Amino acid sequence: MPDARLCELRESGHFGHIEKADGFAAAGPDFVHTQERGRLGMTATVPFGLAEQTEIAAYTDFVTGAAAPLREALGIGSLHVGSAPALAIREDPSRFFNRAGGFGAGEPITVDVVAQVCGFYRRQGVSQGAFMVAPPLQPPYWAVTAD
Repeated sequence: MPDARLCELRESGHFGHIEKADGFAAAGPDFVHTQERGRLGMTATVPFGLAEQTEIAAYTDFVTGAAAPLREALGIGSLHVGSAPALAIREDPSRFFNRAGGFGAGEPITVDVVAQVCGFYRRQGVSQGAFMVAPPLQPPYWAVTAD
């Protein structure tokens, strides 16, 4: 792949973002900054709904694909609310993966959906979770629902 880079996180396993958090956190912004200074080699337009669904599906597949002992040790859990997955990793200090997404592409985001996801986070024992909703997919009543 043109302009690709390898970022090696030595002595880490399936969860490099936790085991080598500093190296993981530095790799993305460094790559993006370098690409912005140079030429951007790839352009594509992906519909918001598809992008949101693909992103959360990739995170969910990646995390829940860990070996059972690791899932137990890290407190990994997932839930589908309609077509939208929610993901939680209790022992992830970054809280990066405590997120739910893929909303709005086919089903409305309702107060009930928000309550189901919040209940899931409580049962998982995570202190914080995010709802990933692209602005063009937010329903007109989103501010009231999110409250």
